[in-house]
Amino acid sequence: MSQLPFLPGYRRPDPTKTDFKKSHAFGFRNDVPVFNGEAPGIGGDPLRGQTIRDNRSRALAQRVEGVENVPSFIAFDRKVLRFFGFFQEGVHESRLENYRIRRVKLYYYLEDDSIQINEEKQDNAGIPQGCLVKRHRLPKGESEEEFVTFEDLDLRLRLPVYGRVIYLTDCDDFTKRFYARAGLQLSEPDTLPHDPFLEHQAKTRPAPRISKPVDPEKLAFRQFLSHDREVLRFYCVWDDRSASFGDVRKFVLHYFLADDTIEIREMHSPNSGYDAASLFVRRQRMPKVFTGMTDHRVRNFYTDADLMIGRTIRAFNRDFLMYDADAFTKDFYTRTHGVDSALLEPVSISEPRPTPPVREVPPHLGFGSEEDSLTSCLHLYPKAPRKDWPKMLENEGRAFRFTARLAECPPTDAERRFIVSAFLSDDTLSVFEPPARNSGFVAGKFLERRKFKKPDDPAVYMTPFDLQVGQVVDLFGHKLLLMDADDHTLHEVLAVPGRAPVSPDAELRRLQEAMIEAQISAPEVVAQCDAAEADGGRIKLAFVRRALIEWGVHLDEAMCLSLVVRLDPGKTTLVDPTELIAALSPDVPTA
Repeated sequence: MSQLPFLPGYRRPDPTKTDFKKSHAFGFRNDVPVFNGEAPGIGGDPLRGQTIRDNRSRALAQRVEGVENVPSFIAFDRKVLRFFGFFQEGVHESRLENYRIRRVKLYYYLEDDSIQINEEKQDNAGIPQGCLVKRHRLPKGESEEEFVTFEDLDLRLRLPVYGRVIYLTDCDDFTKRFYARAGLQLSEPDTLPHDPFLEHQAKTRPAPRISKPVDPEKLAFRQFLSHDREVLRFYCVWDDRSASFGDVRKFVLHYFLADDTIEIREMHSPNSGYDAASLFVRRQRMPKVFTGMTDHRVRNFYTDADLMIGRTIRAFNRDFLMYDADAFTKDFYTRTHGVDSALLEPVSISEPRPTPPVREVPPHLGFGSEEDSLTSCLHLYPKAPRKDWPKMLENEGRAFRFTARLAECPPTDAERRFIVSAFLSDDTLSVFEPPARNSGFVAGKFLERRKFKKPDDPAVYMTPFDLQVGQVVDLFGHKLLLMDADDHTLHEVLAVPGRAPVSPDAELRRLQEAMIEAQISAPEVVAQCDAAEADGGRIKLAFVRRALIEWGVHLDEAMCLSLVVRLDPGKTTLVDPTELIAALSPDVPTA
C-alpha cells in the first residue's frame, strides 16, 4: 500500500484508526515564536519523508520495570537514580589550599529523564553550596536536540555539565539493581581524592570542653532563698496599630527574681472597650525566640540583664517597649548592675496629635453643576444641593436683561447682537442671540442658563448686580460688551440699597461730549426714532439709547441711569421729544 501513488482511488483510509488529532507545529520558546518542523501529521502519523524519533531509553526503562503500557510518570513515580561524584575547582590567592574538591550528588529522575545536581554542604566552606544544577533535562554536549539519559551514565565517567566536568565515583544500591535488570554493566566504584580543605579543618577544630556540671536544682534553690518576694516592675507599651483595628495598649511587666519568670498584665483605661481580664501572659519563663511550639530543650530565656528602660523585648512575637519602672526596680539595677541613674529616666511615649487632613476638593469635570458634584465629596450618600427658597420665591420671574455684542471678534461677527439675561432668583445667566435677516448665523440659545464664576476670583460666582452697561463680561472665553439694558433693569439698579447716587448733570455732560465726538445732534437722534416707535407723540427711552449706540456713541451704566433719572422719573419708559432734545443739547442748560 505504501508503494501506491498518493492519488484518489489508490489509497483507502485505515478503518482501525481512531485518533485524528492535528499536531501543533507553531509555538513559543523563550517568548519567541518558533516553528516545529518535526511535528507529525494527523493522529501522530509521520508525514511523507519524515521519521519519528524513538525514545529508546524510555522504552528500555519501561521494559525493565515491566510496565510498557503505563505512562512514565506513573511507572517511575518517585524512582530516582543517585550517583556520587565530585569536581575539582581551583582556589586562588589562598595560602592554605590551591584547589578544592567539591562533592556532589547527581539525581536522575526516570519519569521524565531530568537531572538535578546538589552539592554537599560543609561547615565554614566560605562558598554557597546546595543546589548546583536545577532539575531539568541535561543537554548532551552542545546539541540542543539530544539529552543525557541513564544509558549515558556510568561510574568513573567524566560528565561535562555547563563548563564543569563532574567525575562519577559511586552510586547507591537501587541504582546498581536497576542497571543490573536493564542488562547494563557499571564500572567499578572509585574513591574520592585527597581534599586539603577538609584536612585543614580537622587539624584546626578545637577539642570539646569538659567541665564539671553544676547541679541546677541547687542553683535554683539558692536563687529562691536570696530573692524571694523581690519583683521588678516595668511599664510597657505594645503598638498594635499595624493590624486591623489595632491600638496602642499599655501593660505592666513583672519579673520575679526568685525563679526568673515573667508575667504581663494589661492596664485598662476607662471606656477602653477591652475585656476586664488583666492577665495578658501568665507567669512563666519567657523565651527570647518563640517558634510556635513548646520545646523544653530551649535554654535561651529572658533574664534581668536583658530588661532595661528604653529596650524592646519580644514576648510571643509581640514587641513590648519598656518606657518606665518603679523605684525598687531602678534601685536594683543601680546596686546590682551598676547602671547610671541617667539611663533609668522614663522614655516619653506621648505622640503629637496628628494634624487633621485637609479635605481637597477635586476639580469639577464639567458634568452637571459644580454644587451638585460637590455633594459627592462632602457626603457618603450624595444629597441635592440646598436652595435658597426665600430668595427664589421673592425674586421669581425677575431678571436683568442687557444688549451685548462681541468685544473681540473678526469683522464677520461685528454685527451680531446678544441678549444677556441675569436671573435674580438663582444668580444664573443665559445668553440668547435674536434672529437677524441675512446675517448667516442661526438664532437661538447661545449659552445655556447656568452660574458663571468671576474671571478675577474663580471661587466666587457672578451675580446680576455685578453686571453693568459698558462692562466686558468673559463667559467661557466669549467676551461680551454690555451695550445697553432695558428700562426695567435700569430702574431696578437705581433701587438697589446702598448704591452710590447718580449725578445726572455730570453724566449728561459726558453724554453730550460723546455725541459731539460722534458728530451727532439731538434732533438727529429724535429723527432716528421713526413714527412706528412713537406712542402718542412720545418716544420709548430704550429706542433713544439704541439710536445713540447705532450712531457710535459708547454708553456706560452711569449715562443710561442719568437718562432714566432725568427723563423718566415716573417709570413710564416714555419720554417727550422736546425734553429729550433739551437734555441732549449742549447749548441748553441741563440743571
